Amino acid sequence: YEQVESMILLSRKFRPTSTTRAQQEKLDKKDVVLATCGTKGNVRLWKATPGDQDGSISNIISDFSPLASQNDDDAFGEENGGYTSLHLTSLSTTHLNPMLVAIDAEHNMAFLRMEWTGEHNADLGLVNDRSIVGRNGEILDLSVIPQTNSTAKTSDKHTVAIATNSSQVRIFGLGEAKEDEVGENSQTHLALSPRGMLDGHTAIVLSIDASPCGNYLATAGKDKTMRIWHIPSQTCVAVATGHTEAIGSVALSKKIGCYDVGGKAAENGAGAFTVTASKDRTLKLWPLPGSAVMNRWAGGKGGGNNPLNARLSAR
Repeated sequence: YEQVESMILLSRKFRPTSTTRAQQEKLDKKDVVLATCGTKGNVRLWKATPGDQDGSISNIISDFSPLASQNDDDAFGEENGGYTSLHLTSLSTTHLNPMLVAIDAEHNMAFLRMEWTGEHNADLGLVNDRSIVGRNGEILDLSVIPQTNSTAKTSDKHTVAIATNSSQVRIFGLGEAKEDEVGENSQTHLALSPRGMLDGHTAIVLSIDASPCGNYLATAGKDKTMRIWHIPSQTCVAVATGHTEAIGSVALSKKIGCYDVGGKAAENGAGAFTVTASKDRTLKLWPLPGSAVMNRWAGGKGGGNNPLNARLSAR
């Protein structure tokens, strides 16, 4: 047994496709899959199969069973303090290419890729794709920003937004840096380079999330506000107020095309939106005005404190 620190539900589009019979026996498209991490210092995948109860139309979930886990060499381990949080990210706007990012007790980041392994590719494994070490500040949340046409032209392989124990959100670029050559071989590792800082909150930022188009970032925290940032210009374009306690979680909608919807259609819920969850025990849904308006705000027209109005509030 272990204390679970973080859990993520993996929808079908964020997990490997089962193409062979052996893979389908291991992971069916109807299965419910969870990823967890905790004090044991090992990221694990679990599955459960929905089924009918007594022939009725209502579905039930069977007990979760182990599906995959890190091998002992890659896992951070219980003796080192285990993992503190787990995040799901997609690295590109054109390819899902999902990865799990595990944060350990020493504030290092491990990027894990889910793929079929073993004989006949019939086993599901978690492969350590890369690691980032050397972070000193406590990582409260992070979001890998999907690459856009503009960011793809830089030397950075990826861009990461990190919320530490601060009111500021830091932007880093991940680029390759060569190690010293040994004989005829040379190894490469990822270098984490500062790319900017988002300064606007008046208290610690607790949660962040990037849009699937890679152009916007939502941040929320202890100052009871949620902010929308235009990533290319690193400018705050809108602020949402209305919660009476700290906002512990924020999420942006994941359909890229919805960010182009504006006007009345966006106000009525057809466009992109943000959802916040607060210590005041409420969830709020905030429609976004569309990329044309937000890009205009980023250009200085309208200022950086444009208010967002909640369309829905639930307790």
